[in-house]
This record gives sequence, structure tokens and C-alpha cells, in this order.
Amino acid sequence: MMNDILLKRIIGILFLFTVVIIFVPILFNADGVNELNEISLKKPKEVKFQYIDEINSLKKEDSKSIEPIDYISKEETVEVKDIDSDDSSKNTAWAIRVGTFKNNKNAISILDKLKLQGYKGNIIKFENKDKVQMYKVNIGPFFSSKKLKEEYKEILSNKNVTKPFIVKYTLRRK
Repeated sequence: MMNDILLKRIIGILFLFTVVIIFVPILFNADGVNELNEISLKKPKEVKFQYIDEINSLKKEDSKSIEPIDYISKEETVEVKDIDSDDSSKNTAWAIRVGTFKNNKNAISILDKLKLQGYKGNIIKFENKDKVQMYKVNIGPFFSSKKLKEEYKEILSNKNVTKPFIVKYTLRRK
């Protein structure tokens, strides 16, 4: 009696297993497997990147529009009130000097803090009149007096900067 029940259960399991093996592939059409098997990768030289020609032409156009700066001929400190609203020319640029340091680590530290706040800037290495290596930290450059004034107002309220001032550069171009 026990053997008959066990035999019926084994036959039932085999029947269900056979039905599953036959009908599951029919229910779930496996056409995608063939597509995956047919994918082939091209050699790197044969790969054509979309929009690459447009990007290369833009790079060429941009490089033509950039005028090289021969050198900075003059640097002077100016007051905000002395800057006219229409005082933007091709030969003038401004920067906001946020500090001058003997130690380049201090200069890098203040610039990093300002960059985290969204400012763009640079460090200029120079020797002072006593032949001591120094580092100027500037925000900018600005080629528009309007943008300069906006940034200067913001930087005045910045806790990382104590006494910023504006530096005007007269540029000599080729």
C-alpha cells in the first residue's frame, strides 16, 4: 500500500516535470537568445562614433577664435567705484585678489575652499622686491565689468576672505 502511493507520487512528479520541460519554452519564446548569440564586436579601427565629425569641427572653430595673449603689460589695484559699467574692452581684464601668501599650501587651501563654493580662480607665483617667493590667489579673470562687480559683492560677504581687492590688468595681445 505504501509502495503504491510512493509510486503514484513519483509518476506524478515525472509527468509534471515533462510537461514543464515541453511547454515552458513555448510560453516564453526564446528568440532573444539567438540575437545575443549573433552580436559581434568590430575592431576598434572600424568603430564609427556618432557626431565625431561635428565635435572635431567645433574644436577647430574654437581654437581659431582664441586670441593668444602675448603678455600682461600692466597690473594695478582699482576701486569698484572707479570701474565704469561700459569699461569692458579687449585689452582689459580684472581679477579679485583674495590673498597673497608666502606658503603655497595656504594659497592652495584658500583656493580649494573657494572652488568648492563655485568660484573659479588661479594662483600666480612671483618674487617680491626682497626676492621672497610669494603666491597671489585670484578669483577670475573677468572680462566684463558687470560680472566683476557681481562677484566682488559676493566675495565681500565670504567668510574665507578677509580683505579682497580688485586688480586691473591691461593686456597686450599679438
